[in-house]
Amino acid sequence: MFLFLVIKSDYLNQDFIRTLKPLTEKLAVACKACLQNDELIRHRNHLQELVAEQTDDLKLQKEDLEIVNKELNELNATKNKFFSIIAHDLRSPFNGIIGLTDVLLSNIDEFTLEEIQSYISQINSNASKSYKLLENLLDWARVQIDGTEFKKEELDLKELVENNIDLLRRLAKGK
Repeated sequence: MFLFLVIKSDYLNQDFIRTLKPLTEKLAVACKACLQNDELIRHRNHLQELVAEQTDDLKLQKEDLEIVNKELNELNATKNKFFSIIAHDLRSPFNGIIGLTDVLLSNIDEFTLEEIQSYISQINSNASKSYKLLENLLDWARVQIDGTEFKKEELDLKELVENNIDLLRRLAKGK
């Protein structure tokens, strides 16, 4: 009887093993799939972290670009104001030159030689001032382009204002 149990027991073990083999194979496939799934989850999480970091970097770059853009807009506005001032400052001496030459041309016979010389002297003075202003503008442009140092020069503002007042006064008298 014992022998029968051993044989029967051996028979059950083989039958049990045959039954378990497909199950263990399926279990192995399931375990492998779980491991692969875990690996995919780790990769996904890593990629999400990278995307989040890059998104943060892009936000910082965008903020930096907005700051630089604002500064550039301010610089552009300053440049436009500067050119407006330059245009005005250039126009004044030329208006003086044009006004004085108009007066001379229309009434040349009515002026004495001394008056004509005075007008020509004023025209020369206005032309010289315009030339000096253009030279300063060209020097400034050269500094901006080359990045070279500029030479500071003292300016007698009172004299400059008085000269412009005199110029405008003479223009007003001529009209």
